[in-house]
Amino acid sequence: MTPASLAALARRELWRVIKDLKEIVTIVLTTHYMEEAQELSDRIGIMAKGKLLTVDTPQNLMEKTSSQIIQMGQNAVTSADYQSAEFCYKTALERFSTNPQVLVEAKYELGNVYLKQKKYALAYTEFSQLLELYDSAPTAYPSAYKKLAQIGISKIPNNKIQN
Repeated sequence: MTPASLAALARRELWRVIKDLKEIVTIVLTTHYMEEAQELSDRIGIMAKGKLLTVDTPQNLMEKTSSQIIQMGQNAVTSADYQSAEFCYKTALERFSTNPQVLVEAKYELGNVYLKQKKYALAYTEFSQLLELYDSAPTAYPSAYKKLAQIGISKIPNNKIQN
């Protein structure tokens, strides 16, 4: 057996033990894997930078709407919690990128978070990708974000742009 297959067996066995134990005791499990959290948890708390962002059932968390996730990101930006904001916008992109409105709004907001953190190369990438979307299908996306992306790029110091 390879180390990877041994790890998979150990993981499945650990999951079985946790499922058995959770019937009689409370278990606090930390993980970065949503699949694992969904499989093993009755309730999931999402934390970033030591702050609890939300607690809910796995089903309810998966059903959060794109606008709720983006709003959570905007709330995090307001309190200068950029790591949580980045997490929210990336989550919106992963779940809802087939929706043109969500795609452009989350990309813009993510670029803006990078800009606020002076992560200029990342901000430039997000804003540039957003503008490329408009170049490829100008009428498919809400027009306001094209102008906002152009403004975002204009705020990046020229010597900080790395292609």
